Amino acid sequence: MPGPGQQFMDIVRNIMSESAFNGILKGVFREITTPRRPDSLVDESVGSFIARRISPQVADNLASALFHGIYAGDIYQLSAKSILPLPWMREGKHGNMASAGWQAMTEKTSWNFCDELELQTKLQDTQWEPKLKEQIPDASVFTFKNGLGMISDQLARRLAYNGNVTLKKSTKITNLEKEEDSSKIKVSLLYMT
Repeated sequence: MPGPGQQFMDIVRNIMSESAFNGILKGVFREITTPRRPDSLVDESVGSFIARRISPQVADNLASALFHGIYAGDIYQLSAKSILPLPWMREGKHGNMASAGWQAMTEKTSWNFCDELELQTKLQDTQWEPKLKEQIPDASVFTFKNGLGMISDQLARRLAYNGNVTLKKSTKITNLEKEEDSSKIKVSLLYMT
């Protein structure tokens, strides 16, 4: 897969010779001429988005393998608006990626996920740990040191110290009900051994 630090010609050579990339060059030209999605379309699957913008072959061959490896999910079940926010937003604003890229180059604007100038400025001003700051330009994936499970583990540790929270492990929730005129939730449990 193309990634940070590769030479342009190496990327082109891989795209031309690797069968997983079949149809991608034709698909890129198709993307330029494909009309913008209808205003009534508020979301679609990643597979549908890629098939519509580039080609079904690229969606089923390349994108399916790539997204399955990252998200362990079916591209026809994953939300394009959530997982591909930049291409989704740029298509809605510019009609296609080429127009969006051209505007970013000619106006010398940042082509990132956020159009909020204030947030962009805050992110640029953030004091990064020096080693992390060195590694960011060459990284294509970020995660926690011990994986995403660290989020739920830390949440469980913090909640355990809270006096009004009881953690029940190996327990199946059979029913949830909100009490009328209250913010309390009644939970029915089935203890498992």
